[in-house]
Amino acid sequence: MAALLGNKGPSPSTLLAAFVLSVCFFSTEAFYKRTNITVDPPNPMEGGSVRLIPLTSPRDMVTCRWFRGGTDRNSTIVVFFFYPRPVSRNRTSYTGRETLNANCTLEITDLNVNDTANYTILQESPFGSRLGTVELVISVPPPPQPGRGFSRSTMAGIILGCLGALVILGVVVLIVKRSSRPAIRTLAPVVTSSSTT
Repeated sequence: MAALLGNKGPSPSTLLAAFVLSVCFFSTEAFYKRTNITVDPPNPMEGGSVRLIPLTSPRDMVTCRWFRGGTDRNSTIVVFFFYPRPVSRNRTSYTGRETLNANCTLEITDLNVNDTANYTILQESPFGSRLGTVELVISVPPPPQPGRGFSRSTMAGIILGCLGALVILGVVVLIVKRSSRPAIRTLAPVVTSSSTT
């Protein structure tokens, strides 16, 4: 290599610049191993809940981080530290509806359309890190369509309510009829005397 440089070795500043560039280059997301994320249920609805499940994890994981939107510090939802003892820490994007368990599955409850975003997981380990992103779209349930009738449970409630009202009405009518009947009095036979002389 010295022959290519004219018997001069690379200068210390050139070596330093090469080192800094290589560190920057190797620390980018391009060198993370990728992990897929399963969305359960696949089509989450507003008001429901969803679990984001990473399919692979690095060996001897040290931390697990979830992000909403981007991957900057302000987008961090929660971080799970495995060492020295397992502990979960809520971060800037935490809303109080997220739960992270020990296998790095993120559960979000009481979903709303504002939860629609890209969710990214970063699993860090001394043996390599994994990065995965999934798009989460929260659907709004369709409003009930007018004129489609009642549900079966509503119809059953209406029928049972009407039958109960009829039974109560029948009992009331029976009580009223019995109380308004005139009492039948038994009269003693009338004896008439007829005299024939």
